[in-house]
Amino acid sequence: MRTAAAVAAALAATITGGVLTLGASPASAEHPNTVCSYWDHTGDRHVQVDWMAGRSFRVAITDLTMQAEVAEAGDAYLALPLDPDLRLSANTVRLGAHVTASDISSSQGVAATGLGGDGQRIDNYLRLPAAPWESATLTGPKIVWLHDVDARSDGNGVQTRPSEHASASERAADSAGVLDFTVTIPDDVDGDVSLFDEMNATRTAGVLSAETDTWTAGQPQTSTLPGCAVTVEAAIAPESPETPSDAGAPTVSPPPTAKQNQPGEDPAAQARPGSSGENSPGDTRPPAHNPPRASGEAPRADTDTRSSDGDSASRGGNRDVAAAGGENSAPWLIAAGTLAALGLAASLAAWLRARSRRAAVDRDDPGVTTGADGDNR
Repeated sequence: MRTAAAVAAALAATITGGVLTLGASPASAEHPNTVCSYWDHTGDRHVQVDWMAGRSFRVAITDLTMQAEVAEAGDAYLALPLDPDLRLSANTVRLGAHVTASDISSSQGVAATGLGGDGQRIDNYLRLPAAPWESATLTGPKIVWLHDVDARSDGNGVQTRPSEHASASERAADSAGVLDFTVTIPDDVDGDVSLFDEMNATRTAGVLSAETDTWTAGQPQTSTLPGCAVTVEAAIAPESPETPSDAGAPTVSPPPTAKQNQPGEDPAAQARPGSSGENSPGDTRPPAHNPPRASGEAPRADTDTRSSDGDSASRGGNRDVAAAGGENSAPWLIAAGTLAALGLAASLAAWLRARSRRAAVDRDDPGVTTGADGDNR
């Protein structure tokens, strides 16, 4: 009998790491439960997958792409227009064949270190509210995620100002789009399991006119972000309702229960030859050891049990001792010996008295003889 759960610390899913396709480079993962952590070849997008509990994992996909430009005059950006969708990137996350997705959310902002270099990493997710035009929707086995590639706009659509961040990397981190979702592996699935297969991204490159400070649509840009897979063991089957003491014991087959008497049937017929208690004529099998049980009585095995002080307490043995007069027969033997001794002493005393009387008669009348039985001759 095996014992869920756990699994919580043992991870009913045994993690072997993420499957990284060509173009992805693994990054250092400081979180102890991280199973996938890597950047794509552009360095603009990052994947982080952490084990949560049981067979569930949390996926965070970050896109640091930002096309905004700072206006020369004033503290503002040359904002990308929503039409023709220059401001949005359309992403489709294809989930693994066996997993289910839940708790899907879209947010903005990360705390990052060394962006644009070899040691770049994401330190924290700020979880700032998404802009009104951003969304994440589950459609069958896919998640469709729309996020802003402009400078960040808050939940009311108000764009931040360039002065709020000292450098371009800080502005990119503040404006980053983040997709979060949970994937769960069913209990009946084992082996190599894909949490998500890939993410396909499409956006339109914007072309800024230096003369008019306006954007015009350029060429569509497409790319693919690799997915993440883990190796899991089959979930533990539910435990049987056996007690721990019965787990290693051999199974004892209960004796067949006697049939219940039907209306008008003689209950004593079960004890007559041919019933279940005795052998029928011509049957050479030894008679049954136990009488048939009533149908409502729980069967029990004919095995000895031991009491708490270690003495044997067999049911059959107790009945035999009781039939013999109790467990200790010494008092009965002493009483019988005493009675026998008293009877012998009484017989000897009677014999001595009779002999004394015969001797006295012989002295008084020498001509009279007595026989062995004391009669006069």
